[in-house]
Amino acid sequence: MKRLLKIILPILIIAVGIIVAKQLVNMRQAPHKAVKTQQGILVKAVEVTKSDVPVIVTATGTVQPRRIINITSQVSGKITWISPHFIAGGFFKEGDRLFSLEKDDYELVLEKAGAELAQAELDLAKVESQAVIARQEWQTLYPDTPPSPLAVYEPQIKSAKARIASAQANIRSAQLDLKRTTLYAPFNCRVRTESIDIGQYIHSGSPVAEISGTSIAEVIVYVSPDELQWLTIPGSNAAIIFSGTGKDIQWHGTVVRSLGEVDAQNRMIGVVISVNDPYGLETARPENIPLAEGMFVSVRIKGISLKDAIEIPRAGLRDGSSLWLADSNNQLVIRPVKVLRKTRETVIVGQGLENGDRVIVSGVSGAADGMKLRIVSSELSE
Repeated sequence: MKRLLKIILPILIIAVGIIVAKQLVNMRQAPHKAVKTQQGILVKAVEVTKSDVPVIVTATGTVQPRRIINITSQVSGKITWISPHFIAGGFFKEGDRLFSLEKDDYELVLEKAGAELAQAELDLAKVESQAVIARQEWQTLYPDTPPSPLAVYEPQIKSAKARIASAQANIRSAQLDLKRTTLYAPFNCRVRTESIDIGQYIHSGSPVAEISGTSIAEVIVYVSPDELQWLTIPGSNAAIIFSGTGKDIQWHGTVVRSLGEVDAQNRMIGVVISVNDPYGLETARPENIPLAEGMFVSVRIKGISLKDAIEIPRAGLRDGSSLWLADSNNQLVIRPVKVLRKTRETVIVGQGLENGDRVIVSGVSGAADGMKLRIVSSELSE
């Protein structure tokens, strides 16, 4: 009996285990099959709105003065006085005295010219008296005959009057030379170079200094010929920006003229921008930094405005003339557009977009019409 139990009990346990396992298998529920959904390609898009978009033309240039002249004395003489500001970098207002020459010689010439005038006036008075007497005598002796001009001193009177006119001219010349012994600033200026000192003798016609105007500075920038269509010459406003101090410092300027020729080297056209009071001498600037001669600056010229246009990031333009849009179902749409202007950062579109359109500005691999998208909004300024 014990032997039989040893054989039957294991078989019974195995059988019960098999039956329980089958029951558990039969009670198990089948797993639900997951349905895989396409979420779409993640893209960045900007929503656009039509407006009047101003065209901004950017360039770089170097600041230079509007006026540069040499100071030259019109008379010779020894220098007796020099303004303490008459050194390189010194500033003067129009009419300020620069330096003076010795006046003694020119005052003597003026006195001599005055004496000559007095003598000429005396000679005229004598001749006129003689002419009156001669005319009276002629009428007494020859009452019916007109006197000859020589008999009544007419040539002598003309000669005396001519000597008076000459003496008067000599006085004016002497006065002018005396006035020229002092030199004044012809306009608001800055001394670039000078080469004189007190006691030095200078000759008329010899340049002694070079000055540049401080009322107006100019920046010449070069733009491509096709960019001129966006500018009003003269008249377009411009921002002149200097970034050498760690922050942008800005001045206002105006386009005043074009140089009118294409540069042979870079095939660009020069445009001249005028800036008033570049040194801040008339109107103080809070930054206290002048727009100095030789400064390298960047320029942003505001041109005409394009009506009912849309400006988008350059990354949104595809194949030069089309855009990728996200429609209301978040599906990709390829649309051709009319591009009015391209820059490195932006594109101005004239036709092909409507208010509220969403332009894709990120890359899409294998883009095609109807592709499912996931949109990440982006500011248009980006």
